[in-house]
Amino acid sequence: MTVTDLLVAAWRQRIVVCIGIVLTAVAGLLAIQDRSVFWTRAEVVFLPPQNEYYPNALRSSSESVIITAGAVAKRVLGPDRVPKYASPEVNLVGVGVREGWSISLPDTGGQWSYSFDSQVLAIEAVGPSREFVLETVAEVRHRVSNSLRAVQVAESVPPETRISLRASPGQPVVYGVGGNRPRALGMTAVLGGILTLCAALARDKRQARRKRTVGSVPADPASP
Repeated sequence: MTVTDLLVAAWRQRIVVCIGIVLTAVAGLLAIQDRSVFWTRAEVVFLPPQNEYYPNALRSSSESVIITAGAVAKRVLGPDRVPKYASPEVNLVGVGVREGWSISLPDTGGQWSYSFDSQVLAIEAVGPSREFVLETVAEVRHRVSNSLRAVQVAESVPPETRISLRASPGQPVVYGVGGNRPRALGMTAVLGGILTLCAALARDKRQARRKRTVGSVPADPASP
């Protein structure tokens, strides 16, 4: 089929083409709507007590501090099961979350095993504005601090030998995450145009085939 044949078929099926143009325009408007979100990642570092004369009831070794960090994360998150991904670099935006937060003890063991080798909790927040994201991180940090205090009080740890926290960084960097509007509009137009031409061509062929079928039916000699 030549380009001329395609244009002739599109003209014969101009109603289908008009409907396709309208639907493509609607899809284009939806594609260029602003769906940008803001995302940040911050850490809370668990620091063991530095005074060697007052041993911590939870012990101040690195392994014990990591265990404490994991226990605090569980208290903050609650009983819900935490999804496990193949890489610790997977973020909320990458898994489709557009508003929410997460807290986790970085797991470098991959998808099928566990390996915790850092005494930090990673906090992520994603939302519709920078203010929302920063306020969420601040709230989660506050909950971490309260939970750590509760854990150590429950273990009767003296105040001078308790694990402490340090925010890293103090002020999280917020990143805007959004799509490319011109590219989205261009791809929508291309796909819409192709689908419209395919629909028009299919309908034109079907009508032509129906006409040939009707024309090939022999006339009934008994009919008046």
